[in-house]
Amino acid sequence: MRNSGNLIILLFLCLGTFSCATIRLNKGTYQSFPIIADGRDVEWSDRDDFYEKNGFLVKMSNDSNFLYIRLKTADRYVVQKITRFGFTVWVDTTGSNNKQIGIKCPVREFGHRGQSDQRRMMNPEEFGRNRTRNEKITMENEKVELSGFPSLPQKFTGKLTDSPVKIGIQITDTHELIYEAVIPLKMLFLQRKNGLSQREVGIYAVTGYMELPSGMGGGRPGMPGMGPVPGQFPPGGRPGNFGTGQRTFTGSSENRMDFSEFTRPSVLKLKHYHIVY
Repeated sequence: MRNSGNLIILLFLCLGTFSCATIRLNKGTYQSFPIIADGRDVEWSDRDDFYEKNGFLVKMSNDSNFLYIRLKTADRYVVQKITRFGFTVWVDTTGSNNKQIGIKCPVREFGHRGQSDQRRMMNPEEFGRNRTRNEKITMENEKVELSGFPSLPQKFTGKLTDSPVKIGIQITDTHELIYEAVIPLKMLFLQRKNGLSQREVGIYAVTGYMELPSGMGGGRPGMPGMGPVPGQFPPGGRPGNFGTGQRTFTGSSENRMDFSEFTRPSVLKLKHYHIVY
């Protein structure tokens, strides 16, 4: 009986583990017409979309020349982290989630800002008041950073118009962010050759996050050792103040957010997408 009980417990533990595990596709979708990386999802069919718990909706496909990736999110924390702190999609040509080939866009250098500028950006009232501005992305002004590509001699950092990998990002009127990437298979060394009928890729997508200035004790906003933030009232102050261990944006309940969410990245992992030839 004891062994049976242990097996039941182990089964529940396994189920709990897989419920939050990486997405495993084990299949691919051939793209019958090319997709333009413009941040619009009109070319995509939603019947094969895959959901993930961390606020992302992901879809992948390919044709003979390109790998297509679409990421969509309506999670306001994820949208803010992408637009304010940057976003990187890592492609693993073994089908796993290693950080092998990196595509960073938008490129943000928040960690290199001065401390006074960091404190200004960390002001919860500013985030709350300027949510629409915070989410704005102008693609013609954006840069892309490519690293680890076997076909590139070194890391590429430049304008999107000069990049061999095409990226499109748009934010809809309902604050939904759509990200599209078009990656040449030859840059991944995944074009069909030598009779090879199946190759796999995996992706590891990660947002940027708020890096705390030095001298704040390494704690998260609202945690001991961080120090005061402009616009904050002490516990017991005005409505909408921050209690111990948590800070929320002041303003209407619609815009109120947990400030500590911005001190950690949002991550999406996907394995075993099969390249279809």
